[in-house]
Amino acid sequence: MEEERVPILNYKPVFQRFVEANQALLACYQNIDKDELSSATPSALDAKCNREKESIRSILASNEMTMTTVVKDRVNVLYALNEQGTKIVHKYA
Repeated sequence: MEEERVPILNYKPVFQRFVEANQALLACYQNIDKDELSSATPSALDAKCNREKESIRSILASNEMTMTTVVKDRVNVLYALNEQGTKIVHKYA
């Protein structure tokens, strides 16, 4: 039996939310019938998957996914892992 994993952070980092939003958009497009895609007008295609597109647009428009934020989120993950006692091994090529 697989143990339920406890989240390392008490929030989702912005980059994770951005990736998940893009995955949701791809899944939405994959669920559209191929016959519908081939016969749809450009404006009808543009109207598909609006909720998923809006999630991506919102992250980008808010300018919250800056390099500074991405690095801070990564540092927060490393600190949280350290607090849990996880040994992190750094290997450099």
